[in-house]
Amino acid sequence: MKRLWQIEWLKINGYRTFWVFVGIFMLSTLIVYWTFDKFVQFGPANLAQVYQFPVAWYFVSYVTSWFTPFLTLLMINLVSNEISFRTLRQHITDGMSPQEFLYSKVILAAVISIGAMIFAFLTGVIIGLTKGDLATSQNSFSMLDYLLRVFWNSFGLMTAGIMLALLLKRSAITIMVFLAWYWLVEPIIGRAWLESVYGYFPLNSLEEFVPSPFSTDPPSFGIRYTSLSETLVALVYPLIFIGISLRLLKTRDL
Repeated sequence: MKRLWQIEWLKINGYRTFWVFVGIFMLSTLIVYWTFDKFVQFGPANLAQVYQFPVAWYFVSYVTSWFTPFLTLLMINLVSNEISFRTLRQHITDGMSPQEFLYSKVILAAVISIGAMIFAFLTGVIIGLTKGDLATSQNSFSMLDYLLRVFWNSFGLMTAGIMLALLLKRSAITIMVFLAWYWLVEPIIGRAWLESVYGYFPLNSLEEFVPSPFSTDPPSFGIRYTSLSETLVALVYPLIFIGISLRLLKTRDL
């Protein structure tokens, strides 16, 4: 595992696009969470609560999940480049197995997701202390488990990106397909025809792993929870994406 991570680090350390995507993700999260109570208008809702602990952990996790698709686009770019520039083929020629190549990308996705989780924690602490307050009771940290949901939301979407990149190979096409799947196909099909099972759709289940605090039926704003069945489905999908990716690596000429 250490060797695979070292190989990935050598690739991304000097890759400007990597740091640009990471910078966009971090800056967007900071700005939106800082201004959440200013630009979001939802009836009589008390938006000051988004900075009050312990619920601040939920809201900073929710805002962070808005921008994890940027990390997926980054992963698509990294995997597609490996195929386009034939570095994947070179790795296999040099003795790396297809499984090791996939594991290296999964490790990278896990490390980036851990970074997203840590960043969400620091954002919550800094902005929460600035605009809210940190009570001294034990309850202040009672909702930290939502940060783990940030990790899985990010990791799950990136495994979907790995799968699509291996399937479609071209970065631009893969990005368009992912964005269409994420923002058009699932929402249109789910909300128009299959609303009762929309929560179990692959990307929607990962998106709703950190559920939106907004509800329209009836209109309300506050902490919402994902059902146990939807949570279990969201936990399984990334494993399916990884399995399909491994199958593609073993059966397709890359």
